[in-house]
Amino acid sequence: MADLSHWDFAEHFSSYDAAALILGYEPSESEEAQGRIRIVTDRMEMHFELAKSAAFENLFGDYVGSEDNVINSPEIGLTSVRLDALHRRCAIFGEETPLSDWLADRRLGRFENQEFSRKNIADWLEGIGMASRYAFRRKDVKANALSQVLPDVDPLDLPPELDAANMAFMMVSKGYGDQAATPRNRLVEYLEKHYPDFKSDAVQRIATVANPDKSTGRKKTAKE
Repeated sequence: MADLSHWDFAEHFSSYDAAALILGYEPSESEEAQGRIRIVTDRMEMHFELAKSAAFENLFGDYVGSEDNVINSPEIGLTSVRLDALHRRCAIFGEETPLSDWLADRRLGRFENQEFSRKNIADWLEGIGMASRYAFRRKDVKANALSQVLPDVDPLDLPPELDAANMAFMMVSKGYGDQAATPRNRLVEYLEKHYPDFKSDAVQRIATVANPDKSTGRKKTAKE
């Protein structure tokens, strides 16, 4: 099996990357195994749709889908990072509109556009009784500095804006975005793309908090 230890640094995974890792393949080097990976992503997509239907039912009290696919337990559904965040906001703050709008938007809710957390994938695998060659669930490794202070806090239980700031900071620190742009602009770009439900003022506020460059004043150009 390929050395997959570098993936231990990742928190979120695309469906393709997750499926390849489940089978023990390095995603960037798995062209010859695409047929096998597709079998896993097809199964993931089916359970993601079940999770969306369950969220719709909880929100509106009316199940969408065939009677054969009725969810009998939450372990069967595969929730995405975004669906988790919106469902949590709805449950904690009573904000139903962001979740209902997301469920109604076919583009935002498409399986191909989703990312899945370690917990999402590990819980789903356990729920359907399947094993993974790559260990998504960490045992003794702390997820981040926050967990060292609050060991009982799952990063997914953070308030939406704090979770977004945490993810944006991590991704920009790892090199996300145009390297010629300022860290703050890269943060804004990431937030606008991955958290489309946040209003402009929220994006600006989160980018300010997550910005690793705390220097003030106008940046000087080479000519200056």
